[in-house]
Amino acid sequence: MGAILYSFLAVSSLLSSVSCFPFRSAAQQLQSQQPTLNGLPSNSNVTLRYVALGVGNQNYTCNGATWVQTDAGDGALATLYDATAFLSLDTPAIKTLPSDRLAQFKATNECQDTANLLPYLTPLGIHYFDESNRPTFNLSHANPPLVLSSRKCDSVTAPVAGAVPWLYLIDANDGITNGLKAVYRLETAGGTAPSSCPSAETGSQTSIPYAAEYWLYD
Repeated sequence: MGAILYSFLAVSSLLSSVSCFPFRSAAQQLQSQQPTLNGLPSNSNVTLRYVALGVGNQNYTCNGATWVQTDAGDGALATLYDATAFLSLDTPAIKTLPSDRLAQFKATNECQDTANLLPYLTPLGIHYFDESNRPTFNLSHANPPLVLSSRKCDSVTAPVAGAVPWLYLIDANDGITNGLKAVYRLETAGGTAPSSCPSAETGSQTSIPYAAEYWLYD
């Protein structure tokens, strides 16, 4: 009886000591793992909420000489997937997830459902440019739902050829944002438009597949 009581007290003491350790969410574990490039600000004064994998297209309009993103309908249109838990358990995938998913997206004729395998990631929302050409992140499946209406603050050339730049965007302060302050677009893959377009194609649009990680902060 004494041995049983001693064992019970020992286990109780162990459980009590474990409960004293602070719980760290997947997002908290990931914040220190965020990729960095010179020219992008530190994430030390914000709190990570989600890492979203964005998969979709960068849309451009020909201005008679080059492809630009200045007209209505230009910019990104992407589905956002919640990659927070997956990346917290597999941090080396931070550098490879967008390029791997872009390859799947292209191989499936840009079918989101078919491409969302290995790993399967839960849809989180959408990323698009609004009627004012403002980058918007609508995390309609977050709990609670979150929105960031943003403006570009910093841009750095991507370290991979053919990839759109890495960005830092902040709240546009237009009254639309809810629950978020900033987002980093990182580990980009694809999305770059051809270097030029002929005058005969003025006004035409083109869509270039891309993928990226969006590190969303409040």
